[in-house]
Amino acid sequence: RASRRGATIKTRDDMQAFVRARLLPRAQMHAAILTASSALFAKGQYDTAVFAAFREIEISVRTAAGLDGTHLGEKLMRTAFNAETGPLCDKSVQISEREALCHLFAGAIGRYRNSTGHRRVNLGAEETVEILMLASHLMRIVDSRPSVSA
Repeated sequence: RASRRGATIKTRDDMQAFVRARLLPRAQMHAAILTASSALFAKGQYDTAVFAAFREIEISVRTAAGLDGTHLGEKLMRTAFNAETGPLCDKSVQISEREALCHLFAGAIGRYRNSTGHRRVNLGAEETVEILMLASHLMRIVDSRPSVSA
């Protein structure tokens, strides 16, 4: 007798979605990234899964930094994580590390949210998993910062 999950697999597409979904290391992923992207990933919509994950980062950074909706994309990251004045910068670390983190966030948003938001990007399953794990790591950094009231 088939398991409950096995009983839902009726077509080749269902089987491919099941196999793809098992590639995601769910236990290691940030809950918000998993929620935003796992169903898209299972459907093979890799570029959309990446876009959804990085949109969650953008929303979380804006909220945590207490910034309004006029702050978007790379500008938002450079404002929120500015090494001198950013509400999400960690002044307990050296300025070079604060600058590097600012560049990391701005670069990740520029590379992964922007590219997937403006055109079709040909991503494979393994590369998408790696990008989603990066998104999870970035979300954990945001979570570790005290939120600022708007």
